[in-house]
Amino acid sequence: MMVAGMLTALMAVSAFAVDLGWLYLNTSRLQKAADADALAGVVNLPASPTGADTDAQMASAANKFVIGSPAYNTFASQVLPENQYEVTLGTQVQCSFSEWSVSPTSTSAGPQRPDMSSRCPWEARPIVSALAILPLWATIGGRETAPRRPRSTSHNYLQNF
Repeated sequence: MMVAGMLTALMAVSAFAVDLGWLYLNTSRLQKAADADALAGVVNLPASPTGADTDAQMASAANKFVIGSPAYNTFASQVLPENQYEVTLGTQVQCSFSEWSVSPTSTSAGPQRPDMSSRCPWEARPIVSALAILPLWATIGGRETAPRRPRSTSHNYLQNF
């Protein structure tokens, strides 16, 4: 009798551990999708906020997060000051014992214009356009992503020899 009780408790704890692992896996997948959506959307700022939403939703679909299918999959975005874009994805994760609502948020900041007010007026350097000297990377939650490298225009690598 005691063995049956201990076996039942062991099965319950095991099921709870599997559910927590399932919840953690889905939360981390959704957080990565929100990060990708925020990065995809910030590229269009500040010129086109609607283009930012479109690109973010396309990135969401590429990460297999279909908005509105099922009905509890939600997408919310907003443009923040200083060229920042925030995305919140929401869903419900079904576990053995209950259903959990998960909604991670990711904020991405695009390149910032350099502060030219600190230049001394007597410096006689030519002022390069601000867009030419911007760093070509963005940040997620304060962490910088890797700088983008220019793509090769030649796809035939044997041409160079």
